[in-house]
Amino acid sequence: MKLSVLAVGKPKDKSILKGIDSYIKRTTPHLPISLDYLPDGRGLSPEKSTERESKAILRYLTPRDHVVLLDEKGSTMTSRTFSSYLFSRLKSAHGRLVFIIGGPFGFSEDVRKRSDEMLSLSPMTLTHEMCLLFFSEQIYRALMISKNTSYHHD
Repeated sequence: MKLSVLAVGKPKDKSILKGIDSYIKRTTPHLPISLDYLPDGRGLSPEKSTERESKAILRYLTPRDHVVLLDEKGSTMTSRTFSSYLFSRLKSAHGRLVFIIGGPFGFSEDVRKRSDEMLSLSPMTLTHEMCLLFFSEQIYRALMISKNTSYHHD
């Protein structure tokens, strides 16, 4: 089982990108993870932007993928619950476990229909750059929880 994170738009802020890279590098030796970026529809109308991004997302996915949208309307979890959820899904999914961070205008109805679940990192709206940073950290935290290290303490 492979873990994949798909993000629309690569972060422009170098400090955010550095943080994301740091968490991904710390995670990869223990848990294979891929982080892929799709171009965003910058400069297009919200409708055209979402349409272009959605087509690219759907092309990226395979029928065997278990797809989780990161969306403010999704269910919320504690870090411990997310750790259990993540490793349970990794064991049970037949293809990749794909978490998707959409662009500034969210997901199309077609992408929502293709998804298997929605997960929220916060009831507040986050930029997709910040969402990717927070989510990268939560994946690393989930790994450290599963290994019972001192990184996470509650």
